[in-house]
Amino acid sequence: MADIVQKFFNQGLERLQQGDASGAISSFTQAIRHDLNFVKAYVQRGKVYAQQQNFEEALPDFSDALEIDPEASDAQFYRANVYLVSNQHDAALADLNQVIGRNPAFAPAYFTRAATYYQTGDPNRALSDYSEAIRLNFVSMADAYNGRGLCHAVLSDHDKAIADFSEAIRLTDHFAKPYNNRGISYYIRQDFAAALNDYEMALQLDPQFAAAYLNRSMIFDDRGDLAAALADLDAAVRLAPTKADAYADRAWVRCRMDDQNGALDDAAKALALDAGAWNALFVRGFIFAARGHEQAAIEAYTDALNLSERSTWNPAELPNQIENATRKKKMRDYLAAHHPGD
Repeated sequence: MADIVQKFFNQGLERLQQGDASGAISSFTQAIRHDLNFVKAYVQRGKVYAQQQNFEEALPDFSDALEIDPEASDAQFYRANVYLVSNQHDAALADLNQVIGRNPAFAPAYFTRAATYYQTGDPNRALSDYSEAIRLNFVSMADAYNGRGLCHAVLSDHDKAIADFSEAIRLTDHFAKPYNNRGISYYIRQDFAAALNDYEMALQLDPQFAAAYLNRSMIFDDRGDLAAALADLDAAVRLAPTKADAYADRAWVRCRMDDQNGALDDAAKALALDAGAWNALFVRGFIFAARGHEQAAIEAYTDALNLSERSTWNPAELPNQIENATRKKKMRDYLAAHHPGD
């Protein structure tokens, strides 16, 4: 029996090397049918499912492996990754803490825990874990430096952020993300020429990079080149049709190009995607004010400010922080002018 189990398992590994994922799943399944306690087969089949983004099948495989062997760190690490991409952050952290507890020198667990902390709004812990992954020579050092750079940027330490993004670029010069991220830090430091250069490098490396189009549009907007900004935002919307910020920013550009109906349409799409898209409500308020609908403008601006000031974790707002401050001031000024007694 043991020989048959090992034969199917080895066959699965061979099929994986040949790029035959469905065949590998079939072989690992056969191994499991012959030995319901064969942990390695559950883990390998779960990995293939996860690579196919079939997380509903991957998760029970890793959990079954852990039920058989609670010390199976590989199964627990892979399950944590599934929890992370499924936004089950508490479960991911619980698994990663146990993996690190058993093996404090396992760099990938620190990297994944750092990503989890970052997503849950804890950049300080994320920064610490990225640093530990770097110290332990994580297999993808460029990713680790890029991740730590994001933490520095969110914590407003843009000198350190730029240094980390630059190191990521030095290690892997075909990596588009650190160019885009370094561009954001340059933009916030108001080094617009350096920011533009980085956004264009990011787009040269990855012409499908929606965030880089979105960020470059801000520079065109600042220069008063609304047509170029609109073209970039059109690209961002086409490439990322579920990204509320792209619609909200395009609404603001359309508003100033005297396309109020198009702007209102984009604002509605942004709010349909994200009810907390306060920048879309800002556009509505601006248009209502321009049309003389004072009460509607007051309501839109009030709702926008209330949403913008809630203490929610949204690192996606980082590139927009300068423009966002301007928008908030504009709304506060309007409300003050129309509520002089408040």
